[in-house]
Amino acid sequence: MNIKQGDIFWVSLGPPKGSEPGYRHPHVVIQNNLFNQSKINTVVLCALTSNP
Repeated sequence: MNIKQGDIFWVSLGPPKGSEPGYRHPHVVIQNNLFNQSKINTVVLCALTSNP
């Protein structure tokens, strides 16, 4: 899979616990493309929300 900075993915987080987000929500990739193309097996995401 070719992941790029700015890509949006739907992530299933499971049931919410307390004030934590839960269920299925969109997240944007904020990690830069140099790391996205490396052999590192992680990706840094940021949750998207309509809440202020």
